Amino acid sequence: MELISTIINELTNINISLTSPLLKTKVLAKRLQNQQLLEWVNNELTGYKISEVIPAYRKTNGEICGNWQNGNWHATNRVINFPEFNEETTQSLYEIQLTQSIQALESLNADGRNYIAETIDTGQKRVLESYLKSQNPYFNLLEIYRRTPSTFIHDVLSNIRDSLLNFMLQIEESYDYVSEIKELKQHNNEITKIMNTTINNSGDGNILNTGSNNEITNIVTIKKGDKNALKEHLLRNKLDIDSIEDLLKIVDLEKPKSNDNFGNQVTLWIGKMINKAVDGSWQIGISAAGGIIATALQQYYGI
Repeated sequence: MELISTIINELTNINISLTSPLLKTKVLAKRLQNQQLLEWVNNELTGYKISEVIPAYRKTNGEICGNWQNGNWHATNRVINFPEFNEETTQSLYEIQLTQSIQALESLNADGRNYIAETIDTGQKRVLESYLKSQNPYFNLLEIYRRTPSTFIHDVLSNIRDSLLNFMLQIEESYDYVSEIKELKQHNNEITKIMNTTINNSGDGNILNTGSNNEITNIVTIKKGDKNALKEHLLRNKLDIDSIEDLLKIVDLEKPKSNDNFGNQVTLWIGKMINKAVDGSWQIGISAAGGIIATALQQYYGI
């Protein structure tokens, strides 16, 4: 059990990078043939990929900030306030996930920045801009992002160090009579339960589901100028027929100015649809609403 003792000693020394005890934990997981522990430590060492489940300790809610122009008035790095959204919309809009490797997080933690920020994707930006324009037609959103104080990085690193230390201490305490890794290997199921209560914090020790079956892919194919296909697509996504008919009346009155500016009347219509997503009359999340509308219109206009 010398390997576990070495890991514990390194974790209790805050001057030692987490990379070292994590690499040794990888060796332990491999020798134990504990796949769940191995997957966790690999993700921490190399970073979490999009399709993988990000642990709760790597997530936080930030605030929405941006640069904008309102008539002749310019604002830079200002907080943008939005009305209350449903839980799903709030999560997709405000949640920040740190997917970077441990080494990258330690570098970010040491660079002295006040905030960490991530750009809001084009689909969400389009949705939020349409909503803001529906409230004020003179509002021009130049840049938008979510941010949180950089102290969150320190919190994540501390959480990982403390959780891994608790895990190792409990292994050491529970199996202090075991002298060889091959003997410890016989207790793999119990070790996984300890991992889930100390690292994953699932409480009951059950194995967590980390699959990606919750992802939904919505393939859209609308030929340029095909109003029937546009109508059917919006109906499939539960938009009410009256709103769809309103769009069909104006969709050809103006040519789109760019791939994310569909003209004044269509932009105002989009803002109304976002309001429907916000108030719940369109049963869909705000980011999903923006993606559905933007993709459909881009294909309809052939841009």
